[in-house]
Amino acid sequence: MSDINIIAIHKVKPEFVNEYHQAAKIVLTKSRQESGCVKYEVNVDINNPNTFIFTETWATKQAIEYHKQTAHFLEFIAFLDNKLVERNFYITNKL
Repeated sequence: MSDINIIAIHKVKPEFVNEYHQAAKIVLTKSRQESGCVKYEVNVDINNPNTFIFTETWATKQAIEYHKQTAHFLEFIAFLDNKLVERNFYITNKL
């Protein structure tokens, strides 16, 4: 089985963008240290600076399940409460 990719798009309320930026850096740094993490990036839309795009690649489904239980991921999810305008999430494989 090939790697599993996740794309998550967060549109953040303008008043929380600075806080979000800091929280995203923490989850980015810690997630990259996980053994099943192949790639973990956070990008900001050039035309809409309150839109953040996560692109992740994980070696296995088990690595994703482990990631979803880590303290840094759970803290980030809790942080998001009432700070987003919109949230989209995709799990993909290469074509």
